[in-house]
Amino acid sequence: MVFAGAAGTVSFAFGSLLSGVAGRRGIPMASTSFWGFAYGFLILLVISLVRGAPFIVEWNARYLGSLGFLIVVQTLAGFAVYIQLIRRIGANRAGYGTVMFPIVALFLSTLFEDYHWTLTAAAGIALVLAGNLLVLRQPKPAAGSGPRGA
Repeated sequence: MVFAGAAGTVSFAFGSLLSGVAGRRGIPMASTSFWGFAYGFLILLVISLVRGAPFIVEWNARYLGSLGFLIVVQTLAGFAVYIQLIRRIGANRAGYGTVMFPIVALFLSTLFEDYHWTLTAAAGIALVLAGNLLVLRQPKPAAGSGPRGA
């Protein structure tokens, strides 16, 4: 399982870097997104077939509605927003924003799933926020780094 987590992290970082390169080269986001989703689908399809995992679709409104919401809102729209962020501030800085996802999930779980907070969860959030502030703040110019002779 550790290998899968590491592979996922490396794949995510590599994809973010490629998205930044594609943006700098002016390649349309719709095109890069389509190919990224197509390759991801094919990789997951092969893994599923090799493992013998069944494909189960429940043909009811609740299942199909949830699936549609996950595809359109969570995946396509979320991915588009993240790619725009990469194109604006770069993959390295945009990646730090992704550590906020678990915080959003905890707050949503609090609202909708009766999640009960622990000291460990609160400390984890404090560390994530402090780390983001530290990394994303604008660096101060070093002393003496101004124009020469000024």
